[in-house]
Amino acid sequence: MQHQDSPVPTQASNGSMTSLIPPPRSVSASQVLPTNNAEPDMSISQLYSLLKGGQDNIKESIISIRKEMSEQVDSLRREFEHKIDDSHKEIQAEVTAFHENFKSRITNIETTMAAQDNEFHSFIIKNIEESTVESDLDQVNNMISNGLGLKDSSMKVVKTSRKPKRTGAKYPGIIVAQVKNKDSKSQILSKKRALKQNDLYKNVYIEDFISPDLKKVNDNLHTVLKAVGKENNFIMRNGRFLQRNNNPQRLNTNTQ
Repeated sequence: MQHQDSPVPTQASNGSMTSLIPPPRSVSASQVLPTNNAEPDMSISQLYSLLKGGQDNIKESIISIRKEMSEQVDSLRREFEHKIDDSHKEIQAEVTAFHENFKSRITNIETTMAAQDNEFHSFIIKNIEESTVESDLDQVNNMISNGLGLKDSSMKVVKTSRKPKRTGAKYPGIIVAQVKNKDSKSQILSKKRALKQNDLYKNVYIEDFISPDLKKVNDNLHTVLKAVGKENNFIMRNGRFLQRNNNPQRLNTNTQ
């Protein structure tokens, strides 16, 4: 008995026997159609897993980048706010220092101007004795009204201060009196000779106020005149040196 797969002899068209040709093999369906566990299905699954994993990685990377950017932005914002705050403090400190300096300078100017105004409106009174029943201010105003005949209220002295009496001096301390304006002072100084006609005030003298700086200048000038032998050629009146002749030449040392 021959095997199923043995070659079968064939006869050519001329009747001779040719080579043996094996008969076709039968193929089952299971050998042609792939099963569920075939290699193509495994490749698709792996590709899907790879794509899904890549998407997840991209999402995580985006989240990480956003978080890092947010942290950097917050850090930059805090640093910027810190620098702005420091700059604001520095500017505020400079403005405050400038304001205080400017305020101090204004105060000094106002003080200087007030002192100059006081000097411009002030004059000196000599030989008014201190009284236990009457203030210096009242005594000076009575002198202006009764001794000088200036009874207008604008002529009244608004402030007085008495200098201490010098040790061993026989005369009382001088009084520095201040009026409201320079015009009042000028009228009082122009009337001072009237005191000589009043028995009560004939020994009282009124002079222009001389500031310490001007007094120092006058003292220096007096020293110079004395050194050059010209001391007797000039006389001091109201804080000014006047030449002794018919046409007085004034040496004005008043820098006010």
